[in-house]
Amino acid sequence: MDVGPLEATGNSPTDTRVAYAKVAEYQRRGSVHFHAVMRFDGPTPDTPPPAWATLPLLVQTIRTAARRVHLAVPGLDTILRFGAQLDIRPILPGHSGDDDLTERVVASYIAKYVTKPDVAGITVDRPIRDAITISVLPVTDHARTLIRTCWTLGRRPEYKALNLRRWAHQLGYRGHIASKSRAYSTTYTALRAAREQHRRDHNQEDTHDDTADAITDKHWTYAGTGHTAGQAMFADAIADDLQAARDAAHDARAGVESDGR
Repeated sequence: MDVGPLEATGNSPTDTRVAYAKVAEYQRRGSVHFHAVMRFDGPTPDTPPPAWATLPLLVQTIRTAARRVHLAVPGLDTILRFGAQLDIRPILPGHSGDDDLTERVVASYIAKYVTKPDVAGITVDRPIRDAITISVLPVTDHARTLIRTCWTLGRRPEYKALNLRRWAHQLGYRGHIASKSRAYSTTYTALRAAREQHRRDHNQEDTHDDTADAITDKHWTYAGTGHTAGQAMFADAIADDLQAARDAAHDARAGVESDGR
């Protein structure tokens, strides 16, 4: 944060704090795009910020932070930074014009990315166990290249801390799809408690007699482990098909590499 304006006013930075909620969106090109709601709070979330904590100052703070954050790539003379695309739009309570962002519009917009974090053809929903699997993933060629790059770089000692192989299926991004500052809105603990209370209240109100004749058996017996004979046959067939697909993809890739030499 650029503290110059705070020093000029003679106020302490502890008079206010920046609260935020953000979500990550995968773009078709494979980069991660962040959407964030940010605001100035007072010393506590339920108190307003001081008069000097204005909207222009918040915009300046966001721009300054975006310029200053960076990551040095281990083993390379390379610095990663945020790009120049930074769209900052104020949220105007009570407005409903075509160009205005209301609280409801912003909430719906962010909720869309929380509930649909994956992009078809870009990421997959489970970790990758071996390099051969990468060849048969249902992703675009561009995404496949990014995933294979994560897998390859994950072997290098200087990138061990990044766990690139573990997160190759998410193109190396291991952050949460949704996150927030501690003081923004409610807490996840409070939400879980509210859901649990709702379940208890709902169960107490459910007084119908549909289960009056239900029998509760507290004595369990061991029935068995694994597939039945029929299920085992189908499981073996599926496993053979998957292995055949992996072998075919491996042979095809080997043939392409051989032709290119």
